[in-house]
Amino acid sequence: LRPIHDVINRIRWDDAFDPEDFVLGYEERYAGIDEISLVDFLEEGEIPEHRILYVKKGIEIVWDRRERIDRIFGVL
Repeated sequence: LRPIHDVINRIRWDDAFDPEDFVLGYEERYAGIDEISLVDFLEEGEIPEHRILYVKKGIEIVWDRRERIDRIFGVL
């Protein structure tokens, strides 16, 4: 499973992806799981990468740390 840093960089810099299509699910310290758009994450950068649990494109999960899903680099 590729680290989230690699996944974010691929979505950000690979022309095959549009960063505006992606949402990150992360563990909020006191509120459980929350989501933020990838674009907002890149602008704010206040969420530690180790708290990111999944990446969605639309409603499809394309990367998930717990389930070991990686559709960005083609590993299922």
